[in-house]
Amino acid sequence: MSVRGHMRPIDMRRDLDGLADLIEVAFAGELASRGKDFRRELQTAKRMIPLVLLLGRISDDFRHVLDGFVWEDDGRIVASVTVQRMGNNKRHWLLGTVATHPDYRRRGLARALVTRALEHGKAYGAEVFTLDVRSDNAAAYALYRSLGFMHYDSTTDLKLETLPDVQAGPLGDYTLRTYNLGEWEARYSLDLRAIPQSVQEFVPLDKASYRVSALQRTLIPLLIRLQRIDVFRWVVEQDQQTVGYMRLGARCVARTTHEFGLTIDPDHRAQLGEPLLTLALETLQRYPRQNTLISVRTAYHDLLALLDRYGFVEIETEHRLDLKLDASTE
Repeated sequence: MSVRGHMRPIDMRRDLDGLADLIEVAFAGELASRGKDFRRELQTAKRMIPLVLLLGRISDDFRHVLDGFVWEDDGRIVASVTVQRMGNNKRHWLLGTVATHPDYRRRGLARALVTRALEHGKAYGAEVFTLDVRSDNAAAYALYRSLGFMHYDSTTDLKLETLPDVQAGPLGDYTLRTYNLGEWEARYSLDLRAIPQSVQEFVPLDKASYRVSALQRTLIPLLIRLQRIDVFRWVVEQDQQTVGYMRLGARCVARTTHEFGLTIDPDHRAQLGEPLLTLALETLQRYPRQNTLISVRTAYHDLLALLDRYGFVEIETEHRLDLKLDASTE
């Protein structure tokens, strides 16, 4: 079947509304299950785009964070993909927002866009590409596997609709403090212990993905404030070793979603899971009552059971796939 239209690079300044139209149609079910007002969140994020584009011209720290491609037909965006560097690691890139309008599916647009995104990343030094795909999206999963992606991990996304009235639980002999972006080495050391060895054997951790430059430490908080998000970062220590980390993004705008994530040393998960969860829930009581989202490694049955006790419900499971460029893909 012939396909009308053409592919072109994404231009976030003029394409944002068209992308919003596409995503609301292509991912209607997923957005509804998460309780997301995607267009409202996108309009909030719009404030930071001019600044990010400017920073990308003057600093390598912010380069290639808004790259991507769209398929346009008669002035309408009908398919898309984004591709960006993961942190400061020039070799590791992330693919996302692979979306196709229902009227244009099964015409090869997703394959064409993803292939072009891989070529783009490779031209700027990419050696590994990562993407996530829903476990129930068999067509997309088959596409990525046919392009050489390998499935090596899975996460479960959960949603809390009604915020319980709880207080943060005691931490015992642990020490809780706020985390500074410049302390990235502590997070790197924690992840070496927290991330399963099977995952690290497939994709070894790279310090470059964690390193935060002085410019980033200055500007990242500004970019977050432009989106009207209050970000809390805490670390938990015992015997001067970081054994837990939590990031909470609390949105000040109604009809959006709060999000948080937990990383805990496996030897301390039983002791720290509930105190950190209740700390997040207590903090959110100061913000608009709206859905709270978290993503947890599917293999962590203990954390999933804990979240279930506090009212979280599973939305979906996503598979993480990686493509490693080597001689066979040159």
